[in-house]
Amino acid sequence: MNTVPLEVSLLNSAQEESQKNASSPKKSPRSIIIILGLLLVLLVVVIVLLKNKGQNNLHTIESSVNPINSKPQNNNVKQTEILLITNDFVDLNTIKSISKYRSCQGHVVVSCDQKETKRNMKHSFDVKDQFVHTNDKLALYAPFDAIVLLTRQSPCAFNDSNCESGGELWLYPQSEQSYFDSTKYWSFSIEHIKSLSNLKQGDKIKGGDLIGYADMMGKIHEFDVVIAKSTNNLSKGNFEEKDGNREFDKMSKEGNFKMKDIQVVDGWTCTFSDLDSVYNYMSATVFAEYQLYGIKSRNDMIYTKEYRDAHACTYQGSGPFFSNSDMVNDWVFLKK
Repeated sequence: MNTVPLEVSLLNSAQEESQKNASSPKKSPRSIIIILGLLLVLLVVVIVLLKNKGQNNLHTIESSVNPINSKPQNNNVKQTEILLITNDFVDLNTIKSISKYRSCQGHVVVSCDQKETKRNMKHSFDVKDQFVHTNDKLALYAPFDAIVLLTRQSPCAFNDSNCESGGELWLYPQSEQSYFDSTKYWSFSIEHIKSLSNLKQGDKIKGGDLIGYADMMGKIHEFDVVIAKSTNNLSKGNFEEKDGNREFDKMSKEGNFKMKDIQVVDGWTCTFSDLDSVYNYMSATVFAEYQLYGIKSRNDMIYTKEYRDAHACTYQGSGPFFSNSDMVNDWVFLKK
């Protein structure tokens, strides 16, 4: 049995009534009221149907972009409302090459749950020769309007071959300060940095502001860039150090570090619950600068999980350092 939609039936009735009255020499007040009534009912029905359809579409959109649930799922452009890099954090003219995400360079860097293993899930920026053994020449900048989560200094003496300058700076998007929890939301970090001495936890800075200089005084001539969620909420000050000493047992005794959240992965002390590539969070404007230096695609900077699983890194002994440091393909060399 065929059924006629309510709005169509009402419209047909209204048209028939209108034609019937049109053949009469006069329209009675009762006919006019009926016609107006039918048209009003039809209008209400249409409005209700359109409103319900709009709400369903809105629900779908909100579910897909809800910043609390947003998490990059692949290696394409990933712009979230939680973290978006809107400013260059380094002048690329100062950089020779950049390591790929999931490279076999340096030492292991993975999340503590080890859903990925034996790989370095951050990017290292190899500086040009004129910046080696300096800590006040290669300027670094805030990648977005940010709040300082943590700043730690660990300086090296000039050309100290036994020292790894380990200063680091963690930043959180200022626009999302109500979510001030680095265990749930992405934060940005530069490691091997000599931060400005006046930067303190909780300070607000603008995208593009000077935040410090690459600290290349020791044996490390690269600074690292990390996008991560941490096992500790950095906003609580759990990582704050009074003397720059990174001995975890001492930090625990001083009450500055929660040892229950520390895990050792193949000899490396892990504090990350999740990691991602910085290239997945760059605005189109920022990434366009990298394209000028020969990097055509964001994917050029990232090994997929499947590739690294099939081409495992190897350790020096039991780790955490890799023996694959001569793998040229792990690096993308800038050219302009």
